[in-house]
Amino acid sequence: DFLTGEALTQFLQRAGTELVVIASGDSLPLIKHLLPVAHVISPQSRISATHMARWIREFYQSLWTTTLSEACSFATAQSGAAMELRAKKKKDGAPASDRDVVNADFCAIRPT
Repeated sequence: DFLTGEALTQFLQRAGTELVVIASGDSLPLIKHLLPVAHVISPQSRISATHMARWIREFYQSLWTTTLSEACSFATAQSGAAMELRAKKKKDGAPASDRDVVNADFCAIRPT
């Protein structure tokens, strides 16, 4: 099935979605559609399935006890998958205030 970025955004907004995790690259045009309605985590480059699986496990386990930003940073450091969190935007383009993303437009940590 195929959805346009605009249609997906409307669907997610109606559902009250707060977070979208994108596992594939080349997602910048889609991210621009999604940021007004949800926080978005996406890869900074190509990521192997093994690294992505580890990132997912680490992210969702740490999300129980940390903020989105902290969970993204921790999972990136642990997994070797360079993922980036972009905070939901208000209509004026400023980051939305959210208890999970404190004073940050995004978090990005490249694994060493």
